[in-house]
Amino acid sequence: MSYIVLTDSGCDLGTYFLDKPEHDPIGLVIKTSNIELIEDSWRTVGFKEFYDSMRNGDMPTTSQITPAMYLGYFKGSLDKGLDLLYLSFSSMLSGTFGSANVAAGILKESYPERRIEIVDTKCASSGQGLLVQLALRRQSEGATFQENLDYVEKMKYHINHVATVDDLNHLRRGGRISALSATFGSMLSIKPIIHMDSEGSLKVIDKVKGRKKSLNTLYSYFEKNLDPEVGIEAFISHGDCEEDAAYIKELIEKNHSDAKVTLFPLGMAIGSHIGPNGACLFFTGKDRTKKNPQ
Repeated sequence: MSYIVLTDSGCDLGTYFLDKPEHDPIGLVIKTSNIELIEDSWRTVGFKEFYDSMRNGDMPTTSQITPAMYLGYFKGSLDKGLDLLYLSFSSMLSGTFGSANVAAGILKESYPERRIEIVDTKCASSGQGLLVQLALRRQSEGATFQENLDYVEKMKYHINHVATVDDLNHLRRGGRISALSATFGSMLSIKPIIHMDSEGSLKVIDKVKGRKKSLNTLYSYFEKNLDPEVGIEAFISHGDCEEDAAYIKELIEKNHSDAKVTLFPLGMAIGSHIGPNGACLFFTGKDRTKKNPQ
């Protein structure tokens, strides 16, 4: 029986799906000072335009995907006779996982012959995107629905996330750090190092001084958390700081000739909370449920 792998725009794969319209992610809702839109892989608002607006003081906000939005999104594939394997943005960061489950419950009554599985990836940004790409690859290699479901449920804990930000005030708005920490941290050029734990929540695990050191710390985290049995595949997402992302990519490729490393633009939903110049590294590595994050 045929099935389709779907996801939401929290995956930050940018324009990856533009030539794969059947897999086009459902968009989170973004509101800026000028416009409210459904995130759409930079079709409506350009990448640089979005981050330049934040540099000029715009503070965009995000809203979860509603059950009604999911109903229309899922129905299109179900009407084609496809089962649905949906990989959702971490439930600890957004209510979209809950909305997807509400919609799935309604649709299962109308499509009893179809299978709908909603996976809480415990991932975000291109960490979620990396898991989606791995699932699509497995599907192309012939994995059945159940085989792929079992694979992503296990593999999601092997997707490591680590990031740094340039402006602490965006984390303050999201409640990740206090206003006082943001003020003094910005004055002292303190850069937090953030990782995603096994529950899908963001945690500050280190603080370093200076941008270059923060980028080197991301790479150090990568080295400490590799798992030879899983292989090395990495996605790097950035908030309009491609040179910094390329620097991390160069470090990885210099020391791991077999590594697959791809750069992506940091999407609107994640970028709204991380801000311009955010640098995020995602890679296949150690099981997040079994290791010290540092």
